[in-house]
Amino acid sequence: MLIKIHRYCRRLHRFLLNLLGFFASLLGIRMYSINIDNIVHYSKISRSEDVGPNIFEPIGISSNGYISNKASNILKLSSAHLNGQQALGVACNWMEPFSILVNCWANDTKLTTYARRLLLDQFKAVLRDREAIRQTLVRHPGIIMIPVQRPIFIVGLHPNAWISRLQNLLALDSSNKAPLLWELLHPTPPPREDKLYTDPRLHQARQEITAMYDLHPELQAQHTSAASLPGQCFHIFKRSFIDRCSPVIGQNMEEYRQWLKGRSVTDMVYVYREYRRQLQILACHQGFGWKTFILQDATHVLFLDSLLEVFPNARVITIHQNPVELLAMSCREAYSLSQIYYNRKDIDKKCLGLRVTENMSLMAERLVQFRRGQGSKPETFLDISCQDLAKCPVTALGHIYQTCGLVVSNDMISKVQTYLSDNPISQNGNQGSVSEWGLDQADIRTIFRDYTSYFKVKV
Repeated sequence: MLIKIHRYCRRLHRFLLNLLGFFASLLGIRMYSINIDNIVHYSKISRSEDVGPNIFEPIGISSNGYISNKASNILKLSSAHLNGQQALGVACNWMEPFSILVNCWANDTKLTTYARRLLLDQFKAVLRDREAIRQTLVRHPGIIMIPVQRPIFIVGLHPNAWISRLQNLLALDSSNKAPLLWELLHPTPPPREDKLYTDPRLHQARQEITAMYDLHPELQAQHTSAASLPGQCFHIFKRSFIDRCSPVIGQNMEEYRQWLKGRSVTDMVYVYREYRRQLQILACHQGFGWKTFILQDATHVLFLDSLLEVFPNARVITIHQNPVELLAMSCREAYSLSQIYYNRKDIDKKCLGLRVTENMSLMAERLVQFRRGQGSKPETFLDISCQDLAKCPVTALGHIYQTCGLVVSNDMISKVQTYLSDNPISQNGNQGSVSEWGLDQADIRTIFRDYTSYFKVKV
C-alpha cells in the first residue's frame, strides 16, 4: 500500500510540475531553463574545486560560442588546482560535447517542464561525479598503476537481454568483475568487495531506479535493471558526455549526432583513457587488477579502434541478432524512454523509427568495416548468435572460456547451472511490427545486408 502511495505521489508531482510549467509559458516564462551557467552554478561545486575540462590534467578550454563568459571563467580558474597532477593522465576535452548537448536540449521546444528539471539535475550530477573522481585520483595516485588486464567487452547493435544474460553468467565467476549498476552510478569512493551488498549507495541506487519505474512502468517491463546486477558502460561514458541515447531520443539533436559521428580515433582514445581510470577506481578494493573485467555497452561498437588502442589485450564478444527484430525492440524502448522527456502527443513514431534505424545502421557499418580491416583474429573477436546462446548457454560459455584462455572452475559450473534454473529465458513479449514505426522489412534487410552477410546472421 505504501509503495502505491509513493508511486501516486511521484506521478502527481510530475503532473503538477508540467501543469505549472504550461501556465508559466503562457506568461512567457520558461521554468528550469537549461544553460551552462545554471548547471555550473547549481552543481554545488565551489570555485576552489575542479569542474574544468579534465579530471586528470589541465588542458586548454575550447573557445567556442557555446561557453558563456561566466562559466568559462569558473572553468579556467579551476584548472589551476590541477598543477602537478600531469602523472594522472591526459583527459578528453569534454567541454565541447557538454556545450553541444546542453544547447541541443535547451533549444528543444517540445521538452516538458519535468524533463528540463530532470536534465538539469543529470548534468549537475555528472559535474559532481567528475569532481569526485578527480579528488579520488589526487588523494590516491597509486590507483592509476592498477592494471586492467585483458578485459572482455560484450557488444551488439543494441543492448538487449541476451547481452545482459551473458554478462550475468560471466559475472558468476569469482575471478571476473562485472561492475554492478550501483557502482557505475556512484563509483567514488572506491567500492569495497566485502560491502558490495551493504554499501549505502546500493540503497540510493535502488531508490533512483524505483522512482524511474514508478513514473514509467513500461520501462520495467522492457528492462531488467537492478542496482545489484551488472550494468552498462553507458554510465561511464556519460561522464565524458559520450551519449548514444540522446541522438535517438532527443528531437533536436542533429548537431550532437553529427559531432558524435565525427569523432576521430585520437578523440576517443582520450575518452577511453578516462574510461580506464574509472575501471581502476572500481578495481582498487576489488582484486587490484587481477580480476577480468566483464563490460558491456553498444557504444563500444562505434569506437572499437580506439578501444583496442587503450586496451590492446581486450577480447570483444559480439552478440548477433536479426536486425528486423532488433529494430522493433529498439524502437519500442526508444518510444518508452522518449516519454520521460516529451508528452506522448509530441512523439512522432515515424521520425523516431528513422533515428533508430540511422543509429543502428551506423553501428552495423562501422562494425563490418572495422572487422574487415582486422581480419579474423580469433584471440580478440568472438561472434555468437542469440539463437546459440538461447539454445545452449553452457556450450557458448565453454567456447568463450576456451577462446579467451580462461579456466572454468567447478564452483563456476555449479553457479551457472543454478542461475539458468532460477532465471529461465524470457521472450519479453511481442515487440510488435517495424511497420508501426514507418519501417519496411524489405528496406531493413537491404540496409543491413552487409552486416547480415558478413556475420551470417539469419533474417
